[in-house]
Amino acid sequence: DRRGDQVNVRHILLTPKVSVKDLTDATVRLDSMRKEIVAGKFTFDEAAQYVSQDKDTRNNKGIMVNPNTGTTRFEMQELPSEVASKVELMKPGDISEPFIMKDPKKNRDVVALVKLMNRYPGHKATLSDDFNMLKQMYEADARKEIIKKWIENKIKNTYIKISDGWDACEFQYNGWVK
Repeated sequence: DRRGDQVNVRHILLTPKVSVKDLTDATVRLDSMRKEIVAGKFTFDEAAQYVSQDKDTRNNKGIMVNPNTGTTRFEMQELPSEVASKVELMKPGDISEPFIMKDPKKNRDVVALVKLMNRYPGHKATLSDDFNMLKQMYEADARKEIIKKWIENKIKNTYIKISDGWDACEFQYNGWVK
């Protein structure tokens, strides 16, 4: 539908099914690549840069970035379950066997290879080690406080009608019932 400079566009997206044969072929290919990386023919970074079909990991040389924090550190519960089950048994520097997992962005099966770079044991937070995490926690708390003050201010100047029977409810913010 077109009206002057405006258009109304529709589309249908279909997610292609990945065949079992394709997954098996990719697993075999990554398995042989893992053996060559372990043998020292090339590094994991080089392999990720040239072989990975995910543009984010290809451009980052295989480094995963935590979407919640923007850093390369993950808590185990933040990892996809398939990755977490592999990483749990690994030591820093180990490369996993190839495995099939769901791509969280495209919701389809992919074959992956994971290298554990480092493992940080649980510790008390310090500014030098955990600055970004502490900064994000502070900013989130400050954001909540600003929103709370804004809502409380708007409640004073906003008229709403609360139907009979609902005025005895406990509201998150006080001042609705006047």
